Amino acid sequence: MENSKTQKIYALIFVLTLLGITEVIIYFSQTFQLIKFLAAILGFIAILYYLFIIGKVFLEE
Repeated sequence: MENSKTQKIYALIFVLTLLGITEVIIYFSQTFQLIKFLAAILGFIAILYYLFIIGKVFLEE
């Protein structure tokens, strides 16, 4: 059980870090459309991963 809680905490930290990096990249790349596109994809993947983790948590309980 402790291992599962640790994984959830690491997943949350991972997602928040990815979203923070994505926001910084989008903010500083006003002219680079490709970088904005890649940042949007990374943010989308991070959100999906977070929702997947939340879904697993609710299914386990």
